[in-house]
Amino acid sequence: MKSKPVVRAAAPQGFTLIELLVTIVIVGILIAVGFGAFNRSVLKARQVETQSLGRTLGIGIGNYMAENFRPPNPPSKDDWDTVYGDPGGLYDTSFLIAVLTGGEGSFQEPDGSGDPVDVGRLNPNRAQFIDLPVVQQPRTGVWEEDGRLYDSWGRELMIVINSRYQDTQENDGQRDEILHSWGLLDYVDTNPGIRSWAFISMGADGLKGREMEENLFEGNTTFSGSDDVISW
Repeated sequence: MKSKPVVRAAAPQGFTLIELLVTIVIVGILIAVGFGAFNRSVLKARQVETQSLGRTLGIGIGNYMAENFRPPNPPSKDDWDTVYGDPGGLYDTSFLIAVLTGGEGSFQEPDGSGDPVDVGRLNPNRAQFIDLPVVQQPRTGVWEEDGRLYDSWGRELMIVINSRYQDTQENDGQRDEILHSWGLLDYVDTNPGIRSWAFISMGADGLKGREMEENLFEGNTTFSGSDDVISW
């Protein structure tokens, strides 16, 4: 009898070095694309959060002005547009928030001049014109520790409110219709214009527009393409 030939299974072949390298490159590309998409989603979510916070703030300012026939500025600033939350500036946002939420206490003029301003003078009935979230960390709400209003990146919102009188269209922020921020809210491609108030958040990078921080006061930054959040 003839014996049947023995058929041996072929030895398993491993991946070649080139195949491994190609696989690693493809996986790396997929991870990078996925990570980039995730970062963009987080950025968009925080921008929406901050924009929503700004809309709520605007409702409160509008309600206050409708009832009191004046903006919620200190008496000493009746004639001038006032900037709150400017990094290194005179006024933080705690005074404004206290007025709008029916808070209490006195605030000294930042330059030390004059008597302290009692919040009750601007809101004697302690009416609550706005309902803002009170947070335990400085992010997306009023931080309970200092009473200031922070955006979704943990930076204080910059808010500008027009003066009490509006006799002329443009007078460098004194008794005029144009909202004047001394360049803080102005971009090359957009600015608040005629408004009773406006806010700006400088986004994730903490820089205004697409330029460097040194240009903050020069009004030569571009909003388009930036991660900033604005109210106009």
